[in-house]
Amino acid sequence: MREALLEADRAGQAGEIPIGAVVVVDKKIISRGRAQHNEVRSQLSHAELIALQTRCKYPLIRRFFLFTGAIG
Repeated sequence: MREALLEADRAGQAGEIPIGAVVVVDKKIISRGRAQHNEVRSQLSHAELIALQTRCKYPLIRRFFLFTGAIG
């Protein structure tokens, strides 16, 4: 949680909505993300989606991301 809050702080410092996310597998952080709505100019630039996109090599995450993409 502390690491997600650090990502949120980075987003806030960059002028974004202060939201951060981390992806943890086997007690290790494998990816990080922060809100980038203004930077990327997309309302789809959510912290959790960015964190998942950067680490789609894990099968469960890849399936989840494809599913959310299909319904989003």
